[in-house]
Amino acid sequence: MVSVCNTQKDGSNALREMATPGKSGSLSFYSHDMRFILKTIPKREAKLMRKLLPDYVEHISKNENTLLPRFFGLHRVKPLKGRQVRFVVMGNVFATRRKLHERYDLKGSTFGRRVSPAELQKENITFKDLDFRERRGHLFLGAAARGPLIEQLRRDATFLAKLGVMDYSLLVGVHHENQEDEDFSPPPSGPGSPIANIVTTTVTTTTTATTTASSTTYATTQVETTSSTPVTATEPFHSIFQVSDGGMLGIDEAGNATGEMYYLGVIDILMLYTLRKRVEHTYKVVRYNSKPEEVSSIAPVDYAARFMNFMTDIIV
Repeated sequence: MVSVCNTQKDGSNALREMATPGKSGSLSFYSHDMRFILKTIPKREAKLMRKLLPDYVEHISKNENTLLPRFFGLHRVKPLKGRQVRFVVMGNVFATRRKLHERYDLKGSTFGRRVSPAELQKENITFKDLDFRERRGHLFLGAAARGPLIEQLRRDATFLAKLGVMDYSLLVGVHHENQEDEDFSPPPSGPGSPIANIVTTTVTTTTTATTTASSTTYATTQVETTSSTPVTATEPFHSIFQVSDGGMLGIDEAGNATGEMYYLGVIDILMLYTLRKRVEHTYKVVRYNSKPEEVSSIAPVDYAARFMNFMTDIIV
């Protein structure tokens, strides 16, 4: 709660608006510590989120390392005079103190999946699938991380297909350790900061994950308490894909560190394959003489299969 509230008179920890709103016209805001994102959503997405919530909670409970968005709240503001505003509070995939030098939004499709010349003139460009192929080609995570990551992505994609959801993406942020920016101001992390490690009771954490390149093991984390007093902690949950300062170390085929850090998460999971999406699919195929499988809007089962084929190919 503290993260998303302005508790300082000078407004120093107020929400920060993202420079570029999404294609849908939604507005997004970062919490001052970068842990959370507040995003406005239309009524149809709010209704869909409430409908999917029971299945979503069950999936999250069974898959603690899911890459799906971590939703923390759905709210509606209804002023006496004015339009209602609905917004969702969710975890930030890029909740890191490190500067991100590359960003990608990957769907697995090719039609229209390249940034435009106008977008190239902007700061903090989020590149797309074809750009990724041309600029990078692969994410080097090493054998130890690849298997669990692909398996979790497959579980998440299968779950979304079951719900009839499509048009989601894997959001990827890349940090280059040899390109530290001296002008970059990270979010606060000292004592009293929401991202500081604060635990108010005795907690024993057992994990085999380390941050060394050759010995990183991706295993689940177990937490045990030696006291009957309930555990109270402000330390955010980190999945096995966030063991290295919120991300994953880049590891080459020889098991050596590449000097890169990857931050990954699936986003935009509130879109059903509706009649409008079916019409959009048909229109693009006919209008642009595209192959049906290349267009972003396809049936959820086909979308999940294409998404996983792409991820399996690029993650090595």
